[in-house]
Amino acid sequence: MNSFDTIQDHTTKNVIGYFILRNKKLKEGILFPGVTGSVHASTARERQTTARQDRPRLQLLAACARRQAPAHRRHCQHAAQRHLAVSSVSRSYWLRTRIYCACAANNCASRSPSSSTTGCVCATTSCGTSSTLSTCCTTAPCCKFSFQELLAPYTHLLRVSGKQLRVKIALAFNYWLRVRDDKLRHIVDTVNMLHNGTLLVDDIQDNSRVRRGLPSAHCVFGVPLTVNTSFHVTFLVLQRVLEMGPKATEIFTNDFLEVVRGQGIDIYWRDNYICPTEEEYKDMLKQKTGHMFSLAVRLCQQFSQYEHDLSKLALHMGLYFQIRDDYCNLTQQEALEEWPGSEDKQARKDASFCEDITEGKFSLPVIHAMNSPEKGEILNILRQRTHDVELKKYCVSLLEKAGSLTYTRDMLVDLDRTARAEVARLGGNPDMEAVLDELMSWKQ
Repeated sequence: MNSFDTIQDHTTKNVIGYFILRNKKLKEGILFPGVTGSVHASTARERQTTARQDRPRLQLLAACARRQAPAHRRHCQHAAQRHLAVSSVSRSYWLRTRIYCACAANNCASRSPSSSTTGCVCATTSCGTSSTLSTCCTTAPCCKFSFQELLAPYTHLLRVSGKQLRVKIALAFNYWLRVRDDKLRHIVDTVNMLHNGTLLVDDIQDNSRVRRGLPSAHCVFGVPLTVNTSFHVTFLVLQRVLEMGPKATEIFTNDFLEVVRGQGIDIYWRDNYICPTEEEYKDMLKQKTGHMFSLAVRLCQQFSQYEHDLSKLALHMGLYFQIRDDYCNLTQQEALEEWPGSEDKQARKDASFCEDITEGKFSLPVIHAMNSPEKGEILNILRQRTHDVELKKYCVSLLEKAGSLTYTRDMLVDLDRTARAEVARLGGNPDMEAVLDELMSWKQ
């Protein structure tokens, strides 16, 4: 090593040592008294002074790094990056290098340092669990808003958790799959977050004013932000699925495409006043709801030794779940999955009544009634998209008179029987049987 290299190496070590010491002081609150950790509130003059003092040292460090051996050069560059990660004090930079947790349970803004993640959304209602999603906008040049603001419609939706029947169904499949708890929770929370994200757009498509006893997100935050939040959440989910591997990504793409197509078919029938046949309607429900269940099961099965195909039962559970929802929406709202519980004090349980009639939806009872003398009156009421409670009660009475509600009840009994038979064929599952018992609450 010549004299120049010796001097250069010594200078590099001094510069690196300066930044290490400076960062340590910064974290301990020495440079900015009263402020510790990674976030501090310096004035504009302090920021300018700090940048002016550090610029020559950064330039020298970069120059030294260019002349060093590859391994040493990487070390120098890493030191410079560490300095920039700590010394930058602008709000926009910190928003890009922190984890912001939008937690619906306590509206917290908990922050924890991360070297590679920037965004976090709680897929459940508790903060600090394995349900957090990360890696949002690490390359965003200037993010001036916290993810709490960008995801506000989503966290608004999570304020009321409901009965979580979808989650219970997904978890019950693990009696067979035996996926380890952390991986199971990761997958179930991911799919549940996808479901909640689609509800934001679903309420816009259905012009729903109420969701889970609260004003719908788009009524509070507006349609543009709510639509954007739905996209935001969907791509956060996709990002998380990508980390599970290419096979998981293929499963996600195939199943979610079926969900979107099923939703599109349902909307097309409604908006064009096309009444489908019963079989067409059942096929649509398997797409729209069944494949959301199938998505969770198939993702879990990638990490399981269980070899039997569970997709048939998953699709059947989706069909049963949605027809049950059709019936309860008209006759027993308290049994709906999203009906607020006793702990949801802020939700109004009288805020919605027979929303499917207001939406103008061709649900199973309505499809059955199209072969009855009450067909004309029922169609006229559906076309009005009415919010009149008395008119909706009259429509329900017409469905009862047509025998459509009795027909739907009989079908629910048959669907429950078929599901239990399939569970028995697969060797039994006390967890799934418990969920099926809970789903029978529509009979009460």
